[in-house]
This record gives sequence, structure tokens and C-alpha cells, in this order.
Amino acid sequence: MTTGFYQLEVPLWRPVGTADQELRAFMLDETPSLLVPEPIYESAWKDRARMLTTSSGSVKIELFIATRYFEDQGILQNKDPSISTTSIDKPLK
Repeated sequence: MTTGFYQLEVPLWRPVGTADQELRAFMLDETPSLLVPEPIYESAWKDRARMLTTSSGSVKIELFIATRYFEDQGILQNKDPSISTTSIDKPLK
């Protein structure tokens, strides 16, 4: 894990509906949706490959990663001796 600022863009999808459903989606913004989430979670590889989908936009995520005190909590293990930790990474006593 590296500290810093990250920007991610996650593509979204929705199932393709019938011609009537797609017309309603275009005219009335009533998009088709899954009736049950089972094809996504339980039989994802078998059913999702056969499911017809279309892009429905994307979500932009901005992350600020700070790893202060991670080593003290056992989360981040610095194994590379060429990377030194500065005094700001140590807890105040």
C-alpha cells in the first residue's frame, strides 16, 4: 500500500431489457434492473457471461491514503531496507 492521492473510475452496467423496456428507459428513464441479485453473487461466472448488459455510466472515486501508524498496528510491514521511515511516522510519546 502506498500513500498518496488516487483517482479511480469504476464503470457501471445494467442488464439490457426488451425493446419495450429499452424504449421506456430512453423516454421515461425507467431502466431495467435485476429482479434478484443471485446472478451477481452466487452463480456469477456461469450466469453473468450469458447476461446481456450495457454501459450505464461510471463512478469517479477520489482516495487519500495515509499510512501513519500502520506499522505499529501490524498493518503495513516495511520489508525494503532502502525505504526509511521518517519521524512523522512514529507515534508521539
